[in-house]
Amino acid sequence: MGIEKPEELDWLDPPEEKALHQALRQLFLLDAIDRDARLTPCGAEMAKLPLEPCLSKTMLRARELGCTATAAR
Repeated sequence: MGIEKPEELDWLDPPEEKALHQALRQLFLLDAIDRDARLTPCGAEMAKLPLEPCLSKTMLRARELGCTATAAR
């Protein structure tokens, strides 16, 4: 996506530092970004889905396990 340091963006309405930190932590725990906040291959796949990150990860994992119909309920 080309955004290497989201905290340095020129936000119209910047998020609180704590909220940004929590969002980055969640993306890291979901394997969407690495320790340097760079997009991982998993994160690139997640970004293709029009879902919240945790749901994107769920659907990708469900595809791996062959149970997307169950996960989509």
